[in-house]
Amino acid sequence: MKYLKTIIILSAFLIIPCIAKSEVIETWECTEPNGTEILSIAQLNEGEKTGQIKVASITHDAFVHVGVFFRRWDFGLNETDTMYNYALVIKSDGKGLYFDFNQGYTVEPSQQLKCKNI
Repeated sequence: MKYLKTIIILSAFLIIPCIAKSEVIETWECTEPNGTEILSIAQLNEGEKTGQIKVASITHDAFVHVGVFFRRWDFGLNETDTMYNYALVIKSDGKGLYFDFNQGYTVEPSQQLKCKNI
């Protein structure tokens, strides 16, 4: 019984940090290159592996990849939960590239954006 109690307490200490949302450490706002209306807001969480992205008033949880010269948010899992339907890549110069993979995978962005770290 003593071991069971110890296991339960240790499990709680391991599980609780995993359940809690990580703190947002970086936020980007993206507009059309010549526009002022914010089209998307991308956030990077502590740990630099997860984040959120808000597009068309819908907030998605995202997998984030942080590279030396870019940040990439993959979001919107497809019906089989195996691939992401969308991606936002923000280069170090603030150029944003939005990809919509619903019509197939491509190396050309569906839309170009101007992004700034706020």
